[in-house]
This record gives sequence, structure tokens and C-alpha cells, in this order.
Amino acid sequence: MFVMLFLQVGLVIGKGGETIKYLQQQSGAKIQVARDADSDPRLSTREVEIMGSAEQISHAEQLLKDVIAEVWVQPVLYSLFLLYAQPLLCFTMGDFVFELVCSYAWC
Repeated sequence: MFVMLFLQVGLVIGKGGETIKYLQQQSGAKIQVARDADSDPRLSTREVEIMGSAEQISHAEQLLKDVIAEVWVQPVLYSLFLLYAQPLLCFTMGDFVFELVCSYAWC
């Protein structure tokens, strides 16, 4: 069973289901995302059932992780960094502006 955040469901399914269809076609596995009615409303996660051979399931899981990382994780982590980053030093050199920042997570 694969688990993802509720907010990631739309990314995995895609417009008109095109992303999930592509993932199924590439992996050979059947991928079924739990519907709202079948999920616990108190949880922020959604279960994904993947059916097929062990190799197909493994491939589908990797494709799901790749889609989520490419579309959701990197921009969100970067945005969180910018949100919590505090400028320590700012200077210009020619046409370039350099800003040294310190994130609360690292300071």
C-alpha cells in the first residue's frame, strides 16, 4: 500500500486522469487512489492501492514518488525555505545582487 498526502492526489491523477493513466501504462500496474468517501476525513493522507507483479508494483511506486517529487516536493520545500529565511547580508557586485540568508532550520 502506497500512502500520499491528500494535497498530492490531484497531481497524481492529473487533468482528466491523464497522469495516472500514463503511470499505469508505463508500469503495467493498476493504480487505484482511495476516494474521499472511503478515506478517514481526520487524516491528511490518502491510500493508493497498486496491483500487479512485484516488479510492476515497484516500478509504479517509483513513478509515483518521481511525480510527487518533481511537481510538488521541490517547489514546496523551496517556498518554505524562502518563507523562513532571514537575510543576514546583502551586497551588490556590478549588476548582480547577492543575499546571504539564514533559515531558522539551519541557524
